[in-house]
Amino acid sequence: MPSDFDFESAWTTSAVRRVRRRREGFESRYGKSGSMVRRKAHRGDPSDPKGSLLTNALLQLALVYSALMQALSHDPGKYAVLQVGLYVIVAVLLVHAFFSGQLRINNRTILLMVIAIIGSQALRALLSIILGTTLVGRDVLLLPLLMLILGFNSTVDEHRTGIISYAYGAAAAFSGWYVVATFGENIAYAGQYFFVQKNQLGAVLGAAAALLFYEIVQSLDRTPSSTLSPLLAGALLVGVLIPLFELRNRSTIIGLIVLATVISVKVVLGRRVRAVTRIFFFALLTAAIIFSRQLGGIFFDALFANYDTADPNSISANRIDVYYETLIFLRSHLLSGELLNSSGIFDPHNFILYQLLKYGILLSLVYFAFYFFFGYRLLRVWSVTRILEVPPWAYLLVISYTTSLFEYAQPFGPGTTQMVAWYFVGLSLTRERNG
Repeated sequence: MPSDFDFESAWTTSAVRRVRRRREGFESRYGKSGSMVRRKAHRGDPSDPKGSLLTNALLQLALVYSALMQALSHDPGKYAVLQVGLYVIVAVLLVHAFFSGQLRINNRTILLMVIAIIGSQALRALLSIILGTTLVGRDVLLLPLLMLILGFNSTVDEHRTGIISYAYGAAAAFSGWYVVATFGENIAYAGQYFFVQKNQLGAVLGAAAALLFYEIVQSLDRTPSSTLSPLLAGALLVGVLIPLFELRNRSTIIGLIVLATVISVKVVLGRRVRAVTRIFFFALLTAAIIFSRQLGGIFFDALFANYDTADPNSISANRIDVYYETLIFLRSHLLSGELLNSSGIFDPHNFILYQLLKYGILLSLVYFAFYFFFGYRLLRVWSVTRILEVPPWAYLLVISYTTSLFEYAQPFGPGTTQMVAWYFVGLSLTRERNG
């Protein structure tokens, strides 16, 4: 041992290191403040209890289940039972998160939506008493709120969604093909729609297609070892699109056309896009041009069969006439809509016009606030974010918002069909944790 070895200095250094290790372990467990509070979790951190594999698996199972149950949407009795089962799964997840201390709503968007729903229902209750009618019921924002909360409390990385995208896509394709095989024996584009619940199933097929579009775009920028991903996503996408076109859910088809156009523009004109990605999209464009006659015939039949293409109102399935009648009625009854005066107008297939007609602007403002808030976020993401960083919720909401121009239940419904979209929106809110 060297004669100049300093025992006191060595012992002090070792003690300092031990104290430092203990302090780091304490802070990693309880936070720097030392309070007995579980430290904030980061997405993808497997050490955090709220990110348990079981919880995430159950949540993703619920989303896949919501797509599978559409196969029986033609049977109101069975579908109602399946829907109750889905609500039970969501409720169990929320209760489990609450009692395990994992449930957090410390996000401005979620808190504002909670306040909005409570305030809206209170106002409806007051008006029900004054008008002697029943206006209190299930709020259209309730299911999106629940999915925002579940997504916000999930540790799944919003950009690593392969498993759920493929599983949801396969479930949606199964439901679509089952319905086509069951009810479409005499399918002909010259015939009328053969499936009454096409808007429900079409919405699920559209959501699945959006997720698969996302996987294809993302996989093109990965290493060559993952070349199987775009092939699998492409195969599932074809499996989803065929029943969608057979169902002739025109609103969702238009939404997919808009989404494909936006993606193509971002890929061709965007910066920092790999050459292989551009080549892939140029190859698709070339193939579309080569087979334009065949593809044009498919799109034309799906969108315009049974309609007089020289008459815009016929093309819109009489929507234009209904829109016009609704606007005329709202000129005199904008405040209350049909709450005080019956219009005799068939439901306008447009989210904004429908809300105004049924409830007037007084009860519709809260829905419009969130409709335009998320719409603004959607436009901003697509305008300032490079294509490979656009999150999956932005793909999903392009279809939802496009469809809301032609359907009154979108983008918050119909029913449970938009669960997957608002779950992914909730995942994106984890970036906005504030306390």
